[in-house]
Amino acid sequence: MDGNRKSQRQRAQQQRRLNFILAMLLAAVCLLGGIGFLIDRYLIPSRTHVDLAEYYGAGEGRISLVLQETRAEEDGYVLDGKVYLPLSLVQDRLDDRYYWDGTEILYALPEEVRHILPSADTYLLQDGAPVLSLELLQQYTGIEWTKQESPDRIWIWNRWGEIPYSVCRKDTELRTEASIKGDIFQDLKEGEAVALLEDGEEWARVQTEAGISGYVRKKALGDAAVMLAENPVQIPEYTSRSLGKPVCLVWHQVTNKESNGKFQELIGRTSGVNVVSPTWFTIQDTAGNLLSFADKSYVDQAHALGMQVWALVGNLQVDIDDYAWISNSAARANTVNQLINAAAEYGFDGVNVDLEALDKSCEGHYIQFIRELSSACRKAGLILSVDNYAPTSGTAFYNRKAQAETVDYVIVMGYDEHWNGGPEAGSTASLPFVKKGIADTLAQSVPAEKLINGIPFYTRLWAEEAAGLTSTAKGMDEARQLLETHGADITWDDKLNQYYGEYWENGIHYQIWLEDAKSVQAKLNAMKEQNLAGVACWKLGLESTEVWPVIRQYLEETAGSQGTLSGE
Repeated sequence: MDGNRKSQRQRAQQQRRLNFILAMLLAAVCLLGGIGFLIDRYLIPSRTHVDLAEYYGAGEGRISLVLQETRAEEDGYVLDGKVYLPLSLVQDRLDDRYYWDGTEILYALPEEVRHILPSADTYLLQDGAPVLSLELLQQYTGIEWTKQESPDRIWIWNRWGEIPYSVCRKDTELRTEASIKGDIFQDLKEGEAVALLEDGEEWARVQTEAGISGYVRKKALGDAAVMLAENPVQIPEYTSRSLGKPVCLVWHQVTNKESNGKFQELIGRTSGVNVVSPTWFTIQDTAGNLLSFADKSYVDQAHALGMQVWALVGNLQVDIDDYAWISNSAARANTVNQLINAAAEYGFDGVNVDLEALDKSCEGHYIQFIRELSSACRKAGLILSVDNYAPTSGTAFYNRKAQAETVDYVIVMGYDEHWNGGPEAGSTASLPFVKKGIADTLAQSVPAEKLINGIPFYTRLWAEEAAGLTSTAKGMDEARQLLETHGADITWDDKLNQYYGEYWENGIHYQIWLEDAKSVQAKLNAMKEQNLAGVACWKLGLESTEVWPVIRQYLEETAGSQGTLSGE
């Protein structure tokens, strides 16, 4: 019995040793496999080459396009041996000034609008949509292009000026990603030059002379240098006119011819104003005809005071189908011609565009109108300014970036933070709202020297009752008088930078966020910090006399960088 138990113990010990050895062997295998996996994943470079024929593949009658350094999402068309690009692709990636009105392509130049008719050298229609020739793009947009082979593709670029480049110091690979595991686009030879697109710690994104972009290890590149690429095509310059001093604009609401007679009385209470913008013109029908309250004696009076007149053209006084007007090239041209003719007749100095409450269907057509008007104003020597809401996602189609490239001044209407018919009572223009409107507009590539901030000379009396919330606009003095008459406590809000007051009457809760010299001062300080082009004020006659010394001080403090104030 003892012998049997001893034998069993020996066999159990042997089994445990065997299990241990097997476990160790399995662990070793796993370890070696893991090491192999890590070596393969991180240390062994990929030798797989990208199939360029597949990467640049295009359908029958098409050809692949490389725009700047990337493969375009759309292909070009090959028609009778010539290459054409879809209009949508051109607008998105190269030049959005090409405008198709359903009959012809229009292109706004600095002082004229070209009407381009279809031909083999300009554009053709493909499935009802325009496709633009490379020759047309060279003429107007100033592109350069080459045809690359194996596989066939067109490389298009319009980057000019100083372009950094380097030369391969040894044979290397152009990879699809910044890693040795990236597949190989192209084998590069020692001495081959590449343009430097992005600079990383270990990898650089580059583009070869064949137009292929990818990643190269920086240790394979020589020192960076710079080459100068000049556009062989002379592109017209879209110059801007400036007042040469900080702008102080007041809008004068003119609702009929007789309203012009109040100009002298209202302007006599101001100080530092150098531009008055009377609301003279309204688009009154879909043919683009204008309702006009223009007055030559008004212009003469303003000029005698050293002020310019920028006549406003708007769309709010008459209810029309905005899209029907603005999408019609003949109607837009009619509006432009009437404004230019009126400037010659009445002698005003500029045009202020105030097209509000448009919807997204007007996208593209709106900026085309601005460009067409800009060309005409530049040729006539008129200053063009455009009014804009504080930026929101719903107003992005107003295309402030394109405006800034085209017009002389962009005005952000830094008010109506809370509006009549809105969901809640609140400030007309709190300081955080104003600052955000300025910052968001600057972020849309509007330069500070072109940006004017609009401030309100009014506020709102909010009335909240069981039936709902309503409000009425009140001038500065009237609003304060209402609070004082009703014995309201008026307190300063440090966050909004405004005085606030409220009172109850007949079961109705009244609230006012005041606009006054102190709140205006806070807004002007924010504008001064951003070195803006000036201030615009809505509207003449609603202001307290106390605001003018504050505005005058702002103009004097900012005049050094822009010029001098007008004589008074």
